[in-house]
Amino acid sequence: LRYNVVDTLSTNYVYEKWYNKMVEDDQLDIYLNIFKPAIVDIIQMQLTGMPLSMVRTLEVEKILQADLDKALDTINNSRLVEEFIYSANEAWVLNYNNTRKVKRVTLADAKEVFNPASPLQLQKLLFEQIGLPVLDLTDSKQPATGGKVLKDLMNHTKNPDVVALLDALIDYKAVDKILGTFIPAFKNA
Repeated sequence: LRYNVVDTLSTNYVYEKWYNKMVEDDQLDIYLNIFKPAIVDIIQMQLTGMPLSMVRTLEVEKILQADLDKALDTINNSRLVEEFIYSANEAWVLNYNNTRKVKRVTLADAKEVFNPASPLQLQKLLFEQIGLPVLDLTDSKQPATGGKVLKDLMNHTKNPDVVALLDALIDYKAVDKILGTFIPAFKNA
């Protein structure tokens, strides 16, 4: 009952505070003809859950996995990523040999791989190796590498290799999030 009272009072407060502003901003039509009728469906979904077709969920998972594989293929076959991996392997060999006295390794021993989900590797690839501008920072003041930043970076290059890589990274991030978050939840529902 306490929850219901708080919810009702909160709703009433919002109504009294913002109703006139909504009317002034010419939003009454949207409220009456879109939001208000939709509330019935929203409440029904809240009460019963969202219906899912497991067959369709599995079909979509296969489609998304194919999209993810295509994006990864483009990323891993990019000349820019190959150069990045080569540089990372050189750095690993140099560090390894400088910190050990006995065993010496060569590039043939290096096994560095590119992980497009790694913000640190994306920072090094995009901003240090390729030289794209830092457009935004994370809360920890590191260069941001999220999907929005990747889209914005498209406006800062004409290089077709960089554009193709950015496209693939954008696709990868979008599909990876759905495959890693939503599809497992749908399958377990």
